[in-house]
Amino acid sequence: MMRLLADQDVYRTTVEYLKKQGHDVVTARELGLEQAADEDLLRMQEETLL
Repeated sequence: MMRLLADQDVYRTTVEYLKKQGHDVVTARELGLEQAADEDLLRMQEETLL
């Protein structure tokens, strides 16, 4: 299993597929970060170990 952070460019069907495969997927939208820059998402992911 992998823990993943999906940004706004990842299709919902892809996120759903990964979840069905047992992966822990969190989307930027779920975190209220759908408009965040990639650098901000990466920094947040590193800081929180998502």
